[in-house]
Amino acid sequence: REVIEATVAKMDQFSAAGDMRSWAGFFSDDATFTNSALPEPIVGRDAIIEMAGNWPGIENELEWRVIDGSRMVIGWRERQLLEDGVTSGWYRGMSTFVFDADAMVNEYEGVFDLVSVQAALKIRQPG
Repeated sequence: REVIEATVAKMDQFSAAGDMRSWAGFFSDDATFTNSALPEPIVGRDAIIEMAGNWPGIENELEWRVIDGSRMVIGWRERQLLEDGVTSGWYRGMSTFVFDADAMVNEYEGVFDLVSVQAALKIRQPG
């Protein structure tokens, strides 16, 4: 548990800094990344790093976290950082991470309602 929490703390630092390529570097070589917005899972660290490097800037807030064995589930809310300090509205989701023996993410699944994300993107507010 302590090793997973240390890995997650490092991932959170990279995410908060907007460095999603480094965040994705914590995935194992053969990791699987599944996300509501993707038509199919992405497999392999290199492909996950490439995909994450193309994400828009986001502000993400962790709302809750549960760790059980090698699995962690989090509830979050996030909003996209748009131009000139403007953000989108907030939307929520859940993510499941499964860690391998080296505390690398081996499986990831992010679940959120795409309609909520699309609605949030129509809302523009000062950051």
